Amino acid sequence: MKKIASFYLLPLAAILFCLSIIVSSYESGPPAGSTNAPGENTCFASPACHGGTPNTGPGFAEMTIMGGIPAGNYYFPDSSYEMMPYIVDTTKLIGGFEAVARLTSGLNAGIITITEPTNTQLISGGGYDYVEQTAAGAVQPVFSNMHDWMFNWKAPSAGAGTVTFYIAFVAENGNGGPSGDNIYVDTLILYEGSVGMNDLATTSDFTIEKIYPLPAKDVVNIDFNSSKNLELNLSVLDVNGKTVIAEKQLQISSTNKTHKVNIANLTGGIYFINVNQNGKPAIQQKIIKFNR
Repeated sequence: MKKIASFYLLPLAAILFCLSIIVSSYESGPPAGSTNAPGENTCFASPACHGGTPNTGPGFAEMTIMGGIPAGNYYFPDSSYEMMPYIVDTTKLIGGFEAVARLTSGLNAGIITITEPTNTQLISGGGYDYVEQTAAGAVQPVFSNMHDWMFNWKAPSAGAGTVTFYIAFVAENGNGGPSGDNIYVDTLILYEGSVGMNDLATTSDFTIEKIYPLPAKDVVNIDFNSSKNLELNLSVLDVNGKTVIAEKQLQISSTNKTHKVNIANLTGGIYFINVNQNGKPAIQQKIIKFNR
């Protein structure tokens, strides 16, 4: 009986060993086609990958644009954007992702360029280009179990139409197996902007050059770009459109262009900053509040 048991157990052990190798190898990047795009798997559904039903974990994950997604979720043709996928999950130690940008026609949308080769990489498969984490990017030092990555995306030329980013994330427990991980999926839809929209966005005497850090804990900094002394109105809105912070008659000068907003009393989540001059269109940017 012992010989028979050994005969069956040895192949089983070999299979389990191989599966553990496959799972651990995904820390250096998942296989192409794992973004939850139409016709694709996710990190959950891929063979021998990760357990966990998508978007049921305690954290959150998404793709955003550094400095905020333009109001109306539009992009300008042939413009470059600094993209930031990120996971906040305080229960896991290791993080990974894979993203693809597609046109409505199903073709690749724009050009992805790797700007942080230590943490991210570009792979191809099935006619698509995918950006994902590297092994170093999976175990990068984290801010209270937050993983974030950066890459550059150049928007397609005029006439391409709507672009959809499909992205899947995994927050791993690092046990080398497929169980006990949290899976998240997200889509970011960007509509093609027109010259008229660009003119509308610049009718004010200022632009928002940068919002940082992203995400923020207690204070978020806003860098304005203006050559004038301005009086602005600023408000922070939650995802339901409720104003949670309001600052009137904010003074910005040509030599003092950075303003700090105290967000320490806000709960973690997604918020929007609206800044406007009286009688001129508001400029809206997204911020992310993260609680440690």
